[in-house]
Amino acid sequence: MQNTDPNDSIQLIPASRFNYDELTAIYNQTRVDYMIPMPMNAARLAEYVRIYDVDLDHSLVAATRDGQMLGVAMLGVRKNRVWLTRLGVIPNTRRNGIGSALVGGLIEDAAKLGLEFVMLEVIKNNTPAHQ
Repeated sequence: MQNTDPNDSIQLIPASRFNYDELTAIYNQTRVDYMIPMPMNAARLAEYVRIYDVDLDHSLVAATRDGQMLGVAMLGVRKNRVWLTRLGVIPNTRRNGIGSALVGGLIEDAAKLGLEFVMLEVIKNNTPAHQ
């Protein structure tokens, strides 16, 4: 596990350590109040991962040391480019640096893969995400 917080409060765990049911549960918790409803089930998430070349070894789940899930972010990889996708933080834990930790972790993983072009997908008018 990779630690990203000097206080050891946030851990970034490779998404590949979770099964699709667990990833779906985390993802759906991050979307309960989302501006565009995007409910997911395990089969749809598996299909998304396959179709969009998501690398679960380099995608991340944020959690506390005691196992409380905080958020998820996925890394799509094609040739010499990557994109950050399905980024979400559980609502009552937002504004505490979790999203930044996830983005930083994905960018770090992209650099380890030798990829320099990184793109973040953000839905139009999603002001908090643009900030």
